[in-house]
Amino acid sequence: MKITPELTQKIADLAQIQLTEDESIYYASELAKIITSFEELSKVNTEGIDPLINPLFDHKEFFAHYQGTRPDEVQESLSTQQVLKNAPSVESGQFKINSFVEE
Repeated sequence: MKITPELTQKIADLAQIQLTEDESIYYASELAKIITSFEELSKVNTEGIDPLINPLFDHKEFFAHYQGTRPDEVQESLSTQQVLKNAPSVESGQFKINSFVEE
């Protein structure tokens, strides 16, 4: 996927962030570097390696230590109407956004 200043501007518009033309060009370049880094990482053979949530400690020990620190209880939550009331666009009870990525 090619990151262009136009795509960067579309993303900024969706996030309601104003960018100048120079900023769009700069951030397109920066985002392209990030995408390239992730593409390089995806080439690494990770077969047989357990996933980690943090490289500084084993995730099994983490969950054993923190499991149960907060009880899993049903709590009152916002209604769909409350959640969607400030959305710029709603359709069928869901947030509606315009597609901005071409396949």
